[in-house]
Amino acid sequence: HGVDLHEFFEVVQDDAALEDLVEWHAADWQAVHRLPGRKVLLTNAQRSYTARVLRRIGLAHLFERIVCFDDMQFAGRPRPKPDTRMMRMLCASLRTRPAHCVLVEDTVGHLKAARRIGMRTALMRRWSAWARRQHGRPPYVCAKINAISQLARIR
Repeated sequence: HGVDLHEFFEVVQDDAALEDLVEWHAADWQAVHRLPGRKVLLTNAQRSYTARVLRRIGLAHLFERIVCFDDMQFAGRPRPKPDTRMMRMLCASLRTRPAHCVLVEDTVGHLKAARRIGMRTALMRRWSAWARRQHGRPPYVCAKINAISQLARIR
């Protein structure tokens, strides 16, 4: 898009007030803790910002791995979500198949890409006004959820 990524992150994610906008509830923390299987956080945010947010909401210890924008390189170029090559490489590095993964997202492009490679997908409606307005279930969405606790129902 012709945007200098370092400048973008400096302007957007270096604002300490952003962490204060993150809403997280004790029920969410408990739901993540109770979920079976491995938990990996995949975010297009930079590592420094991600660390600040996770520190604020106290979730970092629940994830086996935290994959940030800084980690999403392929052939010397940034390849953040929704890049399917990056998603496949992540699955390979975790020694798992996409079909054994669930991507929880509120962004259509990311859900479509994940579904295209065989991941199961969950549209998190609580995080997005657009998602709350959606009726029906598009083919790239395996489940629509309003709370993290609803992930336990996805098979």
